Amino acid sequence: MPTPYKMLVESDELIAGKPTWVDKHKDPKDDQQRLVAALRMGGRVFQGLELVGRARLGIRNAYVSFSLIYLPTDNRRDAVRLCRVDWRPLTPHVNDHPNTPPELIGDIEGTHHHAFGLNWAAKNDAPLKALPIAEEISPDYQLYAELLDGVGDLFRIANAASLPSPWPEDLFG
Repeated sequence: MPTPYKMLVESDELIAGKPTWVDKHKDPKDDQQRLVAALRMGGRVFQGLELVGRARLGIRNAYVSFSLIYLPTDNRRDAVRLCRVDWRPLTPHVNDHPNTPPELIGDIEGTHHHAFGLNWAAKNDAPLKALPIAEEISPDYQLYAELLDGVGDLFRIANAASLPSPWPEDLFG
């Protein structure tokens, strides 16, 4: 039975538990942070469905991504990235995949959304690897809290705003 990817993307979800940002690597010079949150659908945690965040401690309020990922439970396939939001990336995203709609061909300089529908490969019955097609988010999110609201809206996660910040609080304003 094929995985119902579209159902996973279009269902209302909730973050389960209280996920936290953790060091991605053991090298103390590497400031990459990662957050993994299990998601609830219909009151139960849906095994394999996760919200994954990535950020850098040294780059505040930029270079953050959140992806909706499905990890098949049959251990025969790799994780499937369903959609992603990149907030204030350091380099432009280039829409040059052969399946890119004509109106989206070109560079996106700022925040963008790799939507499930734009990256669906009907012949494979799955999203394209690495989600190569994106659309600009305009107006851009100005604050991390606005990014979380956007993740909540785009990924249908009602309590996305409850996620913690990857950066320590600035006690001196």
